[in-house]
Amino acid sequence: MSNKNTEAALLRNSLDYDGHSILSELPDMLVVTDVASLLHLKSATVRVYLGAGVLPGIKIGRRWYVPKAHLLDFIESGLS
Repeated sequence: MSNKNTEAALLRNSLDYDGHSILSELPDMLVVTDVASLLHLKSATVRVYLGAGVLPGIKIGRRWYVPKAHLLDFIESGLS
């Protein structure tokens, strides 16, 4: 399993202190700061990925939103 696939599996299966999946606690649509925090990137980098179409997202007004499923696909693809 590649390093990125391992990261994705760990993120999918990561548990918080109560034994709940961390991802289950997140909203279905994430904002840039959520994505940046999860990927250990700067918000500006996430915005560049979104603007370039590397990371699928939805822009409403001036704000970007990333569906949780798209974030997991992005991580599994190894582009982060």
